[in-house]
Amino acid sequence: MNEIENAFSVWQNVCNLKFERVFDGSQVMNIAFLTEDEKQNAKINCPCKLNKKSGILAHGFYPGDSTMSGDLHFDNVIWTDQKTVSGGGKFNLFSVAVHEIGHCIGLFHNTEDKDSIVQPIYKPGFSVENSHEILSVSDINSARNVWHGKSCNCYGNF
Repeated sequence: MNEIENAFSVWQNVCNLKFERVFDGSQVMNIAFLTEDEKQNAKINCPCKLNKKSGILAHGFYPGDSTMSGDLHFDNVIWTDQKTVSGGGKFNLFSVAVHEIGHCIGLFHNTEDKDSIVQPIYKPGFSVENSHEILSVSDINSARNVWHGKSCNCYGNF
């Protein structure tokens, strides 16, 4: 399993969602790693700027009727799977992916819970090995509240 699949599993384990990887063009979620120039060259009509210098490492689109709903865009920076990152411009892909997938399933930034993965700041310090610790109680409750009584099979190219 890669870091993106593991990030999807974190959310799948706490609410009634199933994420499945597909390669046949039937996906409802698209994931891309690209620079701002690559995004413009590919004519991806995305209103968000990816720029690690300004702190925008990635973004996930909220559910809805947009053609980009559920999509994830990651800056093409140097990602790592290391739990702790000390300089060098590397960022923990797992932590960022869990945060952005939170948006894709309908969660907004949480500024009240300092332990929330969907705080509007980068939160290193998590890896697949301690993935059971990445979501706060408020993250879990928010996801369950959004998906209470609903289920969803999400197909993506992750």
